[in-house]
Amino acid sequence: MRQCINVDERVAMAFWRYASGDSVRAIAWMFGVGESTCSEICLEVAESICAEFAPEFLASLAHQAELFERGRGIPMCIGARDGSHIPIHGSYGNRKLLWCFKGFYSLVLQIVAGADYRILVMMQK
Repeated sequence: MRQCINVDERVAMAFWRYASGDSVRAIAWMFGVGESTCSEICLEVAESICAEFAPEFLASLAHQAELFERGRGIPMCIGARDGSHIPIHGSYGNRKLLWCFKGFYSLVLQIVAGADYRILVMMQK
């Protein structure tokens, strides 16, 4: 009889897949499970996350849409996005990754703000 895959390993497997974008085959090999098992686990974890957090998340989005429409007169909008290159000194190890088309080393910072100017999401690459 096969051993059960515990919850911690299932969540780790799914989050690794979501974060890295690696193929199901690579993730399955890393965790020592079959490809179909890995695929099924990733779907189950995604469904569980959606079932748990969707009502709260959707209510938050509806609130942001209402704020944009009432306060700014922009219907069907849930955030304003902007990005910027932050100049840095390039490190020796990853020079190609940090070189931007503007002719200097930079990190790219992207922010999504709500109608009340609060930062909703911040990403750095």
